[in-house]
Amino acid sequence: MFGLKTTLRHRVPVLGTTLVAAFSFACGGDNGGPAGPSGGGEDAPAPSAVTSFRIANASNRAAWYVYFKACGTEEWGEDRLGSNNVLSSGESFTAAVSAGCYDVLALTDTSEQPYYQIHLPEQSVVDGQVTSIALNSSDWQSVASLVRVGLSIGRK
Repeated sequence: MFGLKTTLRHRVPVLGTTLVAAFSFACGGDNGGPAGPSGGGEDAPAPSAVTSFRIANASNRAAWYVYFKACGTEEWGEDRLGSNNVLSSGESFTAAVSAGCYDVLALTDTSEQPYYQIHLPEQSVVDGQVTSIALNSSDWQSVASLVRVGLSIGRK
C-alpha cells in the first residue's frame, strides 16, 4: 500500500509554505520598500522547482522497489519507495535527485517467482526540473535471478 507516502506528500508542502512565509517575514523585501499592494513593492519570485524524477506506474504490475544509480557506476542506491511502500498500478511518486544521468531499476515482489524488472538506462534530469518516467506493462522483463552488485533487497 502506498498510503504512507500520500500522507507525507500533503504535509511536506504545508511545512515548506510555512518555512517560506517565516523566512519572508524575517528578511523583508529586497526592493527597498514594503511588499504588498499598498507598499509599492513587488511580490517575491516563486521558488524554483526541485530537481527530481516523477515515476508513474502505468503498468499492470506493482513496483515493490525502485532504485537509482549514477550512469557509469556500479552501486545502486537505496530503495526509493522505502521499506513499507509499494507503487501500485496508477500511482506515482517524486524522488529528489541531483541533476545528472541515472539508471533506473524497478522490481516486482522479490519473495515469489517469476521475478520481473524494468531497467531504464541513462535517464537525465536537469537542475530545477522534474523529469517524468512511466513504468509501462511492455517494459517489464522476466529475470531468473535478482543477484546484482550493490543491490540490497529487503522483504516488505
